[in-house]
Amino acid sequence: MLVSVIIPSYNHARYVKQAIRSVIEQSYSDVELIIIDDGSSDGSEELIRESISENCGRHIVFEAQRNAGAHQAIMRGLSLAKGNLLTILNSDDFYELNRLERMLHNFSPVENYIAFSRVRLVDDRSCPLSNNAPLQLWYDQALRDAARCPTVGYALLRNNISVTSGNLLFTRALYDRVGGFRHFKMCHDWDFLMRATHYVEPIYIQEPLMAYRYHETNTLRSTAHLVEQEGAAALNDFVKLGLSETAPNHLAPGWAHWPAYFDLFIDRFACWFSKEPMGRFIQGRPVQKQVRGRAIWVDNARLGLADTDFLTSSGAGNEAYALLREMLLGQSEQPVVSAELTPAPKTLGASLKRILGRGNVGPISKT
Repeated sequence: MLVSVIIPSYNHARYVKQAIRSVIEQSYSDVELIIIDDGSSDGSEELIRESISENCGRHIVFEAQRNAGAHQAIMRGLSLAKGNLLTILNSDDFYELNRLERMLHNFSPVENYIAFSRVRLVDDRSCPLSNNAPLQLWYDQALRDAARCPTVGYALLRNNISVTSGNLLFTRALYDRVGGFRHFKMCHDWDFLMRATHYVEPIYIQEPLMAYRYHETNTLRSTAHLVEQEGAAALNDFVKLGLSETAPNHLAPGWAHWPAYFDLFIDRFACWFSKEPMGRFIQGRPVQKQVRGRAIWVDNARLGLADTDFLTSSGAGNEAYALLREMLLGQSEQPVVSAELTPAPKTLGASLKRILGRGNVGPISKT
């Protein structure tokens, strides 16, 4: 099946050839590469043309346009794509060479499909970030946060563990149904991913199959002031979508399929863009409940559980499972006195193991 990879390029002369090479050298060969340069002024266009000339015979489409912003470059690239599977790679990031092969390992042709993998965080020299780097600390905590969530959708509602639009692989049919990427500067990827979750449960591959680069000039550093404004807007749009129609994905977060647990979740936990419980940002809530304080996360490893225990299919007992799991985990919460997590009682781990023995619970990654 043809995979269309779109690289929107803008002033990443130092990195763009590595991004292109990581696509051309994929172990999965049925790939077309579409590169849109968005009016770069640092010589990126010349380097892109050089890379294309070095790879004659490859299916590569290139366009250079006047600067119109990353959103327009992405949309232009997607409009040219011929594949039924679509993905984006930012010009300062790069793929592991087996990424597409691993992402498609268990793929079966369906209309609605979206997947992402773990990422490897690197610096401007492509070296791994230190364990104490702020972004690495955030990502490690986000994965621990995800371990407490009942589904991938709930994990994404807390934190954008996909990290970047370049980590998403999705079908054209789902892209058309969701309505494409919207013109957010900071969260167009998370906004698209959450709206996609309304229709289908995302697949999370627990292998680091791409590298996300953190450097002095990337968007994460330069536009932090937009985070809460855009995040709150995207969150409300996702909630409104769930109120306007019943989500076809029966695991999608929302009142339709999780009438009690969704209330508990949004009142207890913060979303990625703020330290406040996300319920405080949601407008037009059907029922208001008392806002509870933020919960202390407990590592699944300390409970003797696998890295992730996401529900992977719909069922009548899903909400009861999620509520009971949260109640049991909540028993181990104690005031934070240090950065160390307090070990959970042994009886808690045993109880959770019995709960997680249900037939529809298991790792969502298939390797």
